[in-house]
Parts: sequence; C-alpha cells; structure tokens
Amino acid sequence: MHRFTDVESRMIQKYISDPELSDSLANIRKVMEKIWANDAPRIIQNYTDHGEEHSKRVAGFVEKLLQVNPDAKFSQQEIYLLLAGVYLHDIGMQCDIVRYPVIKKKAEDLGANFGEALFTTKTTNGYSLEEQKEIRKNHHFLSTAWIDYLYEGRDPVLSHEIRSVPYDLVDD
Repeated sequence: MHRFTDVESRMIQKYISDPELSDSLANIRKVMEKIWANDAPRIIQNYTDHGEEHSKRVAGFVEKLLQVNPDAKFSQQEIYLLLAGVYLHDIGMQCDIVRYPVIKKKAEDLGANFGEALFTTKTTNGYSLEEQKEIRKNHHFLSTAWIDYLYEGRDPVLSHEIRSVPYDLVDD
C-alpha cells in the first residue's frame, strides 16, 4: 500500500516542501511495508510487533512531540530523517543474517556482539530462542547495516527505494 497515514501526511505537509524528500519517504515506507508484510516470516517469534503498526504509533508520538514544542524549528531534512527513522529503526529484527552474512559482518563492524549464538537455521522463521535474543539485542546495529547494504544497491527488491535517500543525508 505505502500510503501515508493522516499523521504522516500532516507532518509531511507541514514540514516538507521538497517533493523529492516526500517521494523518498514514500519509497522508504514501501521498503518497511515489504520487510514487515503480514505474509513475511518473523525472525523474532512471540514478541511485540515492530512492523507497520508500530511505525504508525511512533509517528503519532512524534507528531505529539512536535505539537507540544510549536516554537521548535526543524529543517525539512531533519523531519525527513525523523520519519525515515520511524520507518526503518526496527528492521534489524527482520534481518535474516544466515541468508545475508555480509549484513551480520557489517553489524559486527559497527559494534554488534552476537555472543555464542551459532546461527544455523535453515529457514527464516527457524532461529532458536538464543539466536532470536541475540538478533533482538543487536537489532539497532543490524538495522544500520541493512540500510547500508541496501544503499550500496545489493538487493534487487529493496535497494531502489532506499537509494532514494539523498546522498548528502546518507551519513546522517
């Protein structure tokens, strides 16, 4: 679907005038929806959903924070990055590191430590409880590593949308 909620639309309309940024947000939201699709196997089992509904709730909290600070000044790039972060901050919990060991390595280079977990699963939703705990514990590193991997253009399904992030904002 990748349609913005009313909350997201209000924030975009109020803060973002650059159509390239709003189009990029639509693309990033589309990636998030693909990663957390209802028919996608869950790596972290029996845990609070961190997918699209979670992103909608977080966007609602962001809007409330912006409303209670009406004098705060934000650039459109800052609001863009804030909303992109809302969509992507938990995707590491859906990262199949057995299928994508390069992402696991990138996460480790960023500081992830997966302990003694062996990661021997043969299926995306077959991670052991110990492996799931390690992925959950390191999901912020995995999210960053996965975004970097996608930005490098390595995934035929998801990279196009992530590459819509303006180059000068990539380091942020």
